[in-house]
Amino acid sequence: MTQTSKALTSAEIISSNTVKTSTSIPLSNATVTVTIPSTTPQCRDEDCQCNGGECIFNTTLGRCHCHCQESVYGDSCVFGQNNTNPNIDTGAIPIRQVNVMLKINMTFVDAYSKLNSPESLKFINTLTEELEALCKEADPLAFKKVQIKKLIPGSVVAESVAEYNYLNNETQIHYVNTELHGVLTNILNDTSNLNKISRAFGNATVQLYGLTFQSPEIKNITDLRPFVNCSRFANYTAEISNGQWQCVGPCKTNPDYCHQHGECVNDIHKGPICLETFTTPISQESSTTKMSSPTEPQSTSVTTVIPTGTSESSASSSEFPDKYRGINQFTFQNPNNQHSHKHNSASTKQPVIIYNNNVLTHRDTVYISDNGNTHRNN
Repeated sequence: MTQTSKALTSAEIISSNTVKTSTSIPLSNATVTVTIPSTTPQCRDEDCQCNGGECIFNTTLGRCHCHCQESVYGDSCVFGQNNTNPNIDTGAIPIRQVNVMLKINMTFVDAYSKLNSPESLKFINTLTEELEALCKEADPLAFKKVQIKKLIPGSVVAESVAEYNYLNNETQIHYVNTELHGVLTNILNDTSNLNKISRAFGNATVQLYGLTFQSPEIKNITDLRPFVNCSRFANYTAEISNGQWQCVGPCKTNPDYCHQHGECVNDIHKGPICLETFTTPISQESSTTKMSSPTEPQSTSVTTVIPTGTSESSASSSEFPDKYRGINQFTFQNPNNQHSHKHNSASTKQPVIIYNNNVLTHRDTVYISDNGNTHRNN
């Protein structure tokens, strides 16, 4: 059998003296998409109860967790920060208006007398695009729009109004009322800027024909008060802070709300709530046992927080109420300096292990054993 010689352009399988070819597509021209399924657990809204927040899986915590909306925190997104941004009805706030007149040296046609004519609309669209770019340069944040009001003869004189918003900022309000006039005048008188408009109209000569500012209706930041709304969270009030309106929580406006008997938090639905703390003869820090030297009293600290209205005596019962478990801390001090594992020799009762969900009474004598267990005598 005669050997066959040829250029190999595809994958080949060689068996004995026979050459078989198979068609293939070069990998360099192929796009392969590999989809790897996500191993992150998916969370449902009912897994978190986030009160408007987003329930997502937190890899650090290893469970579904609430990602709260702006200015809100807490496991269930029910606590508001002391200072939040208000809702401002920007559409109702008066605007700063500037009358701008430009004279464009071109022939006035009768169709310009009607602003809705095709000729007028073409002229207006061209001028508006050029003029808005220049007016926005004077105050990019506050600029709203330019509106052509009239086209009148005398070459073509375009009467327009530039509008600027008042923002929730004392400095910006002052700028719009006192400095915008000079800045905008310089921009519209600048030769290079007028040449931009000229080129848009076939190199027709353009000049600033008039610039007048209407009297401002907003004099300062206090004039924005009727447009500020703080009803998003319960009992929040509007106050000026650092030259801006903010919604301030009741815990900040009433710093002595809890009378130094706990921490005040802003419940966004109910208003201020006091998380009260009380201390028995015992203290605790993060449920960690602290062992002192043999000559010093040994102690364990726990922090106890209960809602307003729960008395210390009721919280000192032998069983802590289920709804308060997990947030209670007490302080335990051992008067026995030498042998903490021994119980009170005056008592005939054996020590009983104290669990975190039980509460000690003032009569209990507490000891911490060598192996870290906590015991008491009744």
